[in-house]
Amino acid sequence: MSTRYKGSLISSTAAATSTSTAPGIWRSNEVMQAIQGSIWPPYGASMEYLVVAGGAGGGEGGGGAGGYRSSTLLVLATLTITVTVGAGGAANVPGNNSVFSTVTSTGGGYGGTIYASAPNTSTNANGGNGGSGGGS
Repeated sequence: MSTRYKGSLISSTAAATSTSTAPGIWRSNEVMQAIQGSIWPPYGASMEYLVVAGGAGGGEGGGGAGGYRSSTLLVLATLTITVTVGAGGAANVPGNNSVFSTVTSTGGGYGGTIYASAPNTSTNANGGNGGSGGGS
């Protein structure tokens, strides 16, 4: 019986099984065999993540950068990950949060503005809070 492999090559023997010396590194034939054996992804494997939120829009002061979080997450076969990418803000609007699984990064704070409170006078408004606060 022949087996079909990637690239439409047909062989009468399966690819040799090998193990990698680096933890967390799998060869394509090992992944294929693990999927067929219903053991993919491997239990107890971890993945690194970086979650960056949207930066804010500036006013007269600059908008703040979006916050970030990074770490590792344990991968289970039944793990479902929700991902939301936070957009950047327009002028004087904060950035939107980004979400990866249960991890949330806060969007940047909007830039401060100067507005007229009466003829020939102005008032400064501070920048908003956020992953990185906006300038005033």
